Amino acid sequence: MQNGWSLEQLLRVQVGFGPDVILVEGWKHANYPKAVLLRGREDWGILSELTNVCCVLYRGEKPQTELPSFSLDASSRDYMHWIVSKVEDSDAFKFV
Repeated sequence: MQNGWSLEQLLRVQVGFGPDVILVEGWKHANYPKAVLLRGREDWGILSELTNVCCVLYRGEKPQTELPSFSLDASSRDYMHWIVSKVEDSDAFKFV
């Protein structure tokens, strides 16, 4: 719980507003689909601790993972298109 509210409570409030997408930051251990940001090699270990990781966004060296991975150092923003298409095409990203 952060600020006295559970993630589920926060999501239920947001769902009431009827958004197309809800992005959540700060709940990496929650059991929801997620993109993980790795700032450097020192963050690689977190991948083995998390569930429902859909893709990895990284800086510097590419992590050793089978997950779709996108460099934040590159000028291309392919990860945005990938994430949007994943959200649009998958019931796994629906919270109801």
